[in-house]
Amino acid sequence: MHCFKKATPVGYQVSVRIHMSGVCGAQLNEILGIKGPDAFLPHLMGHEGSGIVEATGEMVTKVAPGDRVVLHWRKASGGEGPFPKYESVDGLTAGGGYVTTFADTALVAENRVTKIDSDVPFNIGCLFGCGISTGYGIIHNELKFKAGAALALIGCGGVGLNVIQAAALAGASAVVAVDRHAGPKETLALKMGATHFVRLESPMTLDAELRAVWNKGFDAVVDTTGDTRLMEEGFKALNKNGTLMLVGQPRLESTLTISPALDLFTGKKLLVSEGGGFEPDRDMPKLQQLYRKDPEAMLRVITHTYQLDEINDAIATLRAGSSGRIVINMIK
Repeated sequence: MHCFKKATPVGYQVSVRIHMSGVCGAQLNEILGIKGPDAFLPHLMGHEGSGIVEATGEMVTKVAPGDRVVLHWRKASGGEGPFPKYESVDGLTAGGGYVTTFADTALVAENRVTKIDSDVPFNIGCLFGCGISTGYGIIHNELKFKAGAALALIGCGGVGLNVIQAAALAGASAVVAVDRHAGPKETLALKMGATHFVRLESPMTLDAELRAVWNKGFDAVVDTTGDTRLMEEGFKALNKNGTLMLVGQPRLESTLTISPALDLFTGKKLLVSEGGGFEPDRDMPKLQQLYRKDPEAMLRVITHTYQLDEINDAIATLRAGSSGRIVINMIK
């Protein structure tokens, strides 16, 4: 383990004392290298967090020392400069990208931080950086989900559970949750608002199992797994005007077959989510309002909390696939 020196922010950089960080499937994908070779090694990880601004570069106007902020990968207002560099006491240099959260103190681009109010706890605030914001955005910004519509959600991880909750709050007539794990996953999905749960043993039976519980076809099927076999089966389960929304990213070498392809010309649609189309400046106040309406509802998605020195245990829990949202507490 390397110990990195504390860096001074310059230009549009903001130094944030991280209080909480989420652990997302995106980090697992980085570790497993599913997108191919990583051109930025060594680099620090984490893209959703919360904390308190400690210092700012001379060009920053958006936040000030003492502000409580969310760190997010989606770009907001404000400036950005080159990726920050961190130097360890033993001479290693690591990059952090525009935002990194697996650290007790991080240099972040100004346009990757947004202020939050004092009544929003840091463990919820960090999930506003990706998990909760993406789930909310998929339903409201990208799908423009209507009351009475039916949705199937494949993969009840952190983002998936928030999609379930957002769809339920939007007045869905049915929310069918699908996962390879039952037990705690089923219980949590139902608590978040799912009307049905399908424990799937084989990707190739997904269409049949979805139709067994909802034979009208779905207005939307959302895949968070990145498994192209599930995407293909999910497309079949749509009604004639339904939308397949791809959230989880597939492996570099994988292929996707849409059958019959003619369905793309007769009403069905295939979309790729871009972080739920979440715009932090516009949507962060909406998330805070949703939290205030029912704080316990948002807190349900967090199933595990670890300390920073337990990060490998957190990654192992994520890889096991039976958790909800995992957060790292940076403040001992």
